[in-house]
Amino acid sequence: GDLGYFEHWLRNIRNVQDRYKEELDALSDPDDRHRRLVELNVQEQCFSLHANNIVQYSQAKTDRPRIHGMVYDIGEGLLKNLDIDFQSDANQYKDIYTVADFEKCIPLDINHVIGTKVGESELDRLVTIDSGGGKRSYRSLKCSGKTSVRHLKLAIRSVSGIPVERQSLYYNNGKLSEDDALIDDIGTGNIYPIVLKESFVPDLFKRP
Repeated sequence: GDLGYFEHWLRNIRNVQDRYKEELDALSDPDDRHRRLVELNVQEQCFSLHANNIVQYSQAKTDRPRIHGMVYDIGEGLLKNLDIDFQSDANQYKDIYTVADFEKCIPLDINHVIGTKVGESELDRLVTIDSGGGKRSYRSLKCSGKTSVRHLKLAIRSVSGIPVERQSLYYNNGKLSEDDALIDDIGTGNIYPIVLKESFVPDLFKRP
């Protein structure tokens, strides 16, 4: 029957049970099956958190937060670390979870990408590039406050193959129309989410 507000929470657990039905059905002991369902539910919650774009932006810049799946067994009194391998598991379930490839969270040095040094400033800014279409793809670049919009477009051309003249970059819903504008000119802070719009945006940015 209808369990009211509890349905909101139980729906996710039922989805986990359905997704891993074959694995769970292979366990003949009901207690073992229940324990494994609890572990899988925690794992799914970890993947959901890992898929959050804010979390990924932070991981790209600082390698934090670290996500750990833990299960406490009341009967045994033990706290179990599930030791989830996000890199392999995210790839395995990439058709289920809209997570960026874990490798893509590693920011690229813009100087290396465009093949020239952009000023003498420290690369203390993170620019994330979002293709903005359908199944989003992300790429992050380590930049400085003196990095220009033109430099960003050159880097995007290098990693995606999109010609500079076909790129339109947006920050906070405003188009970055001045190629000479610097990161320092367009905003404050350390992380700059940039949206790329182009007539033929590829599904995934290519690693140089």
